[in-house]
Amino acid sequence: MAPAPPKLPLTATESIVRTSLSPDASVPRAVLEMTAMLGSEFVRSLLVSANERALKDAKREAFCILPPHVNHALEAYPVIKASVDTLPKGEAKKKKRGKDLFKGESHAELLAAQNALFAQAKALQDM
Repeated sequence: MAPAPPKLPLTATESIVRTSLSPDASVPRAVLEMTAMLGSEFVRSLLVSANERALKDAKREAFCILPPHVNHALEAYPVIKASVDTLPKGEAKKKKRGKDLFKGESHAELLAAQNALFAQAKALQDM
């Protein structure tokens, strides 16, 4: 007998269902379990499609599923894709470069700090 496919946690499913319905709506456990199974099947289907796209785009044996692969998989679900497209885009974190990395300290100050650290390490070794 094959193991049962994993399903979404019932507490998370219940939270999603309760925020989508009116507060006074009664939701039987069977509905929550069915919703969790359907949600799991949707995620599995989406990931299979995204994995196929990532494999097709892969330049080497090891590959990653990237957001464009998931977006391509969402094309099978136009209503969901339309709602995803309206979500705000996350801003990329700026990398610290150049002078920002050294907080404006001059080369001489950085060299002096480095030499002080070397002297401190040498003193600890000599103990």
